[in-house]
Amino acid sequence: MRSDSMVGQCPDGALLVRTCLSAGLLNSGAKITMAGQHIANWLVGQVRNEAQDVEALLAYGREIGADEEEFRAAFAEVPVMSKEQFQKVSESLSTMAGQLSKLAYQNLQQARAIHQRNEAQRALQQALADSEQSRDKVELILKSVADGLIYTDMENRLILMSGSAEVMFGKTLCDVFQQSVESVIANESLTTQLKLIQSGAVKEASTELVLPIESSGEISTLQAKVLWCSADS
Repeated sequence: MRSDSMVGQCPDGALLVRTCLSAGLLNSGAKITMAGQHIANWLVGQVRNEAQDVEALLAYGREIGADEEEFRAAFAEVPVMSKEQFQKVSESLSTMAGQLSKLAYQNLQQARAIHQRNEAQRALQQALADSEQSRDKVELILKSVADGLIYTDMENRLILMSGSAEVMFGKTLCDVFQQSVESVIANESLTTQLKLIQSGAVKEASTELVLPIESSGEISTLQAKVLWCSADS
């Protein structure tokens, strides 16, 4: 265990080949990192070669209380490999550990990107749902109100109309959506009041609208009130 733990102390990308601190067998290892964080060790070994002192190993077995014959048999099963060959195997291990580290970092980045994209999609879907619900509520209110109401944006383009307003002007919202008020309701006083409110000079104004009644050809005069309405009000 002490030998294995020492692998984690070598620098990133470095290869550690050493004899184990107990039996003197060769082992090696390389660190696997992700975004600079040490997450694992990759260990290989153990192997023996002609440099091992069998008598010293048997003495170590007796020291730890191992059965000498079993210890000798276990030692005989350890793969034999020259130090040069083991070095080559270890270098291949180090290369693969480096590739795993890069792959782990790439996977981390991809997971973060996917998470951020999913969060953005959920936020957009929620915003769209909220917007749709708000619009449905506004349209329900406009359909139920008896007064003729119209709403414009900051460019004086029509964006909402109540059902009563559609009847008064003889036009549906679909017909005039985002058209200028001036093109739909030709009234100089109304245009002037809208510009005053838009400039911030006043918050409320009144004017008269003279509208033709298409069914009878007569003229209808209506009192109109112009108000500033913010999105938060």
